[in-house]
Amino acid sequence: MRGNANAQKWRLIIDGPADAATNMARDEAMLLAAQGVGLPALRFYSWRPWALSIGYFQHYAEFTAHAARGIPVVRRPTGGGAAYHADEVTYSLVGPFGRRPFPQRAAGIFEKVHTAIAGGLRGLGVDANLSDAPAGRSSVICFARVQKYDIVVGGRKLVGSAQRRYKGRFLQQGSLPLSPNEFAPEAVTLGELVEKRPDTATIVDALREAFEGMFGVRFVRGALTEEEEAAARRLAAEKYSGDRWNQRR
Repeated sequence: MRGNANAQKWRLIIDGPADAATNMARDEAMLLAAQGVGLPALRFYSWRPWALSIGYFQHYAEFTAHAARGIPVVRRPTGGGAAYHADEVTYSLVGPFGRRPFPQRAAGIFEKVHTAIAGGLRGLGVDANLSDAPAGRSSVICFARVQKYDIVVGGRKLVGSAQRRYKGRFLQQGSLPLSPNEFAPEAVTLGELVEKRPDTATIVDALREAFEGMFGVRFVRGALTEEEEAAARRLAAEKYSGDRWNQRR
């Protein structure tokens, strides 16, 4: 990977597809590990089977019809509206808020991270920009409403993210849809914006380079630590696979 050898190192994790419980458990395990110390980590992944994630504060009763259709429904550790994870690239980022290079406020982190992602998308030929829409309550479906600092193309939402903060660290999760799906007809997708859709490796590489440029860091390819793997297995089995968590509201 290119970059300054003396730059701060971040961990880059590129996972294959996993089920909803496993994906959410891995993200939370990254947040819980080290509790305020350790390298920031950027993870890319996908979903199998496709699933609906609902925000931490949303009511499960609004999505029982989806579950009845056999669609897995999982509650995220982050807020925001529901998102259907189908043909997409999903990212999660863990780091310390209020410590260089991350701002203290959640909005500042959204702005910096989405600026990096938009830059990576422009490198793929997409005229991506950050929305200046006023801040407000999120909609039931994440991609149905454009929020401040969302990534938009021609006024339509392309990337949305949500965040959780815990003991000096934050977890930010976001989705880049590659093709349309029935749950977000208002949104635009990467495949609609380019003549030839790039493969996932090319997309991830463009985003990695943009993060390196934006934050002045160098990525080191890695994986979850043994501690994180153990925590993720426990969280997947005891939390994200169960009704107690997913139907808690």
